[in-house]
Amino acid sequence: MISQEKFIELIDKYVSGTITPAEHHELFACIRSGKYDAVISTHIDQKLKEKPEGMSNLPAYRSEEIIRKVLQSDKETTLLIPKKSSRVRMIYWFAASAAVFVIAFLVFKPDFSTGEKKPALVTQAEPENNLLLTSNTSAAPLSILLQDGSSVTLQPGSSISYERDFVKDKREVKLKGEAFFNVVKNSKSPFFVYSNNLVAKVLGTSFNVKAEPEKLQMEVAVRTGRVQVYERTENVQAGKNKRNGVVLMPNQRVVYHEKSRQFVATLVEDPQPIEIAKLETFENSLAYEEVPLSNILPKLEEIYGIDIVVENENINRCLFTGDITKPNLLKKLDIICQALNASYEIVGTNILIRGSGCGELH
Repeated sequence: MISQEKFIELIDKYVSGTITPAEHHELFACIRSGKYDAVISTHIDQKLKEKPEGMSNLPAYRSEEIIRKVLQSDKETTLLIPKKSSRVRMIYWFAASAAVFVIAFLVFKPDFSTGEKKPALVTQAEPENNLLLTSNTSAAPLSILLQDGSSVTLQPGSSISYERDFVKDKREVKLKGEAFFNVVKNSKSPFFVYSNNLVAKVLGTSFNVKAEPEKLQMEVAVRTGRVQVYERTENVQAGKNKRNGVVLMPNQRVVYHEKSRQFVATLVEDPQPIEIAKLETFENSLAYEEVPLSNILPKLEEIYGIDIVVENENINRCLFTGDITKPNLLKKLDIICQALNASYEIVGTNILIRGSGCGELH
C-alpha cells in the first residue's frame, strides 16, 4: 500500500478536484482496505479546523452551517450511499463530507465586489420517477457514489441519470459527456453505461467513457477489468443479426465513429500497471546489466497486460543495460529502443518493436 503522505496527497487532490481517474481509483482502493481509517479521521478533523482564504470574512452562523452540513452529510446523502457496515459508512462519509465541504464553501463564499454569495457550481436534480439526475456545472470533476457502492468521476459539463435503487439483475446509467466509472463487481448484476449510440457492459471494473458530439465519435478506455462495448440495438440496421462491437482489456481503448459505425481499437495514451502489486514485485528487477531483451519484454507484458511483439527475432538477442524502473511504459520503450538502435510503434492494441537485431549471444 502507499505511504500516509501519498494517501493525504490523494485526499487533497480529491477535495480540490484535481485528482486523475487513475489516482481516484488508487485512493478509493486504499480507503476500502480499511488501513487508513485513522488517517482519514485525523485529516478531516484538521481540515475542518483550518480556514480557507476568505472564510474569515464569513458570518459566524455561515461557518457553523458549513460544519453542520459536513457532519450531517451521511444523513443527507442516503439516496446515494449504501449503509452496509460501520467501516463502509465511514468510507462513504469521508467522500461525502469532503464533497459537501467543497460545495458548501463555494456556495457561501462571499463575492467581495457585490457582497452577494456566489451560486452553487454543482447541481443535483430531485428524484423523479425513481430516477436521479446529476449534472456537473462546475469547472472541476465531481465524484459521485452510487447506491451499489460504485463510484463515478463526472467531468465538467457532463451529466448522468440512474435509478435510485438498481434492480436485482442489472445496473443502468445514462451518460452525457465524459465520466470515469469504478464499478463494484457483481456477477449477478451487470453494469451498463448508455451514451448516445453505444453501450458499455461490465461486471466489475474501472473505465472512462467520453462522448464528443462535435466529432461524431465516442471513446471508451479501460483501466482495469474487461469491458464489452457495442452499438445500441435500436440503432443497428434492421436485418443485421450480428452485434457490432469489441471487447476491451486493461490499457485498451476504442474510438467509435458514428458516421461509419466503425470501432477502432488501440492503446490508452499512458498505459498503467494493471495491478499495483505487480509493479511493486518487479520494481527491484527493472534495472539491468547486459540482459537479453527476451528476458525483459515478458516482464513488461505482465506488468501492463500488453502484447509486445518483435518484428525480427534477432532483436531478442540484443543485450540491454539500464534502469527502467521509474519511467512509464512508453518512456521505458524509448530508453530500450534508443540503446538498441531500434524503434517501436503501437499497432492496434499491441506494440511492435522494429530493428536489425543483434548477432549470436556469447
